[in-house]
Amino acid sequence: MRYFYLDDPAGRSPLHELEQANRFPLERVMRLDQADIAVARRAALFTPETASPRRLNLVWTHEPYLSLEMVPTITVGEATVHLFNVYNGNVYTDNFFYSNYRTGIEPLRDEASLNVPFDRKTVATVMSGKRGTLMHDGVDVSFADRRKHFGTEGHRLGRVDVYGGGWPEGVSRGNSRQVAHRTNDKMDILRGYNFSCAFENTSWDYYTTEKLWESLYARTLPIYSKSSTIIQTFDPDALLMYADNAELEPLLARIDAMPFSEYRDRLNALIEAVNRLPRRELFFLSRARAQDRLLQFLQATSNMAVS
Repeated sequence: MRYFYLDDPAGRSPLHELEQANRFPLERVMRLDQADIAVARRAALFTPETASPRRLNLVWTHEPYLSLEMVPTITVGEATVHLFNVYNGNVYTDNFFYSNYRTGIEPLRDEASLNVPFDRKTVATVMSGKRGTLMHDGVDVSFADRRKHFGTEGHRLGRVDVYGGGWPEGVSRGNSRQVAHRTNDKMDILRGYNFSCAFENTSWDYYTTEKLWESLYARTLPIYSKSSTIIQTFDPDALLMYADNAELEPLLARIDAMPFSEYRDRLNALIEAVNRLPRRELFFLSRARAQDRLLQFLQATSNMAVS
């Protein structure tokens, strides 16, 4: 089947891995009118002009802001658009989509093995300060506004060091995304702290990104956003959970009052959970499951077209 990638005709499309692995007969074309499949990462790219009932119209994205629908299909003009996104269960089905780390983490032994002296309880926040909403049934499931408040208010109180773009002038100390090795730079930043903010973009089942994994690999205790499925992998009593509509100052007071023994026990419980996981295998299995769901959909759709 010939496909056209709406986001970038020459770019890496959601069908790239299936095409490269020869798991399904796919051929990229550079004109939409030549395609049997129109594929995009952004649902907004499907308009009455680009969505055709004579083609298979497909959205596949693991980014929560690019497709907000909770349903498997939407109608655009006279065409049906099929959705694989964060919210309808067609992409994430476990906590390991971003768990691709090979080495284990050394448990915390004593105060000498901390990143920085324990009396330094400043929190690191390495993320974008851009604001946005993700509305579902009248409820904003985005954490963008909450982490914006966390960063700006924490900065005002002198308790949170902010890194990233999109923040008010004078708030951010730098932007790790502007360097060639973003992950290494972020890890270097986090290793200068004992506590870190690991808010996700959204609170949704199995949306567990590198934010949490990188915080743990930097041996910081993460402050994590509300999640109903993270407890399948980590002890929620070990994470510092930041609930909806929570105030920042009570959380900072908890950090101030936390003795080293509690900090050590919390962090080591999370480290032990990471170390006993076959992380790399789970990472590839998670990616394979997502690819298999897409493959099965294409096979079923192709069979229907033939019949």
